[in-house]
Amino acid sequence: MKKVLSLFCIGLMAVSLVGCGSSDKKSSTLTVGAESLTGTFSPIYYSSSYDGYAVDLVYNKLGEYDVNNKLQPSLAESWTVSDDAKSVTFKLKKGIKFSDGTDFNAKDVEFTFKVVSDPSYDGRYAGTTQYLSGYANYNNLENKEEPEFPGIKVVDDYTITFTTDEARNDSLTAYAASFAIISKEQFKDYKYKNTKAVKDLIKEPIGTGPYVMKKWDAGSGASFTKNENYSAKQLGEGYEIENVIIKPTKMTTEYQELESGNIDIL
Repeated sequence: MKKVLSLFCIGLMAVSLVGCGSSDKKSSTLTVGAESLTGTFSPIYYSSSYDGYAVDLVYNKLGEYDVNNKLQPSLAESWTVSDDAKSVTFKLKKGIKFSDGTDFNAKDVEFTFKVVSDPSYDGRYAGTTQYLSGYANYNNLENKEEPEFPGIKVVDDYTITFTTDEARNDSLTAYAASFAIISKEQFKDYKYKNTKAVKDLIKEPIGTGPYVMKKWDAGSGASFTKNENYSAKQLGEGYEIENVIIKPTKMTTEYQELESGNIDIL
């Protein structure tokens, strides 16, 4: 979705139409036709690629792949891999806020990865953290209390280390680019072995990305506007398009919708 928005802006300017972000109401809104949306707008729970479009607008990962498929820092400022290839340490960017105004820090990263490691977690990324030190013990439903998780260590507010028992060549990509980071503050009711509090809010995304969700319903889809708390200096310029709408569009009528101007792209 991020690449689509960038290419759309370039395309508009290339054909000398009104540029993205102008005062013209039509050009300041991009309407995307998508076959369906389920409303699962959580980066650790979505499974549909259409819901993934919404997630990409709202959230950021520690690292993101550029147009040349090279991993670049996003929420992370930098990272280092230990000589024995068992640990990856991320230095996080400072001054970044979630769309609700709360500060982003290492506790949010720790929280995100602990939820995915929770024994009650049933999302698509359940296997991502399985090689972290202490995972088997942490992921045990028989635990009466939340155990220590040595594989995830918050060093300070803006430094976090992931450690595996054995050297692995995929650790960096697994922790930098598998899924985006959620806000610990948003899920105050979450308790170990009970991820219901996280699942209950999958239709209320709060991220660090360039857009915030304004409205969602199954009939009209999801609408987004620019995130006033987006840290352009830290994360990039964002997008000139003011509003984005992801509209459910049936395959049987999608070309008519496109021709009529009800949607801009499929």
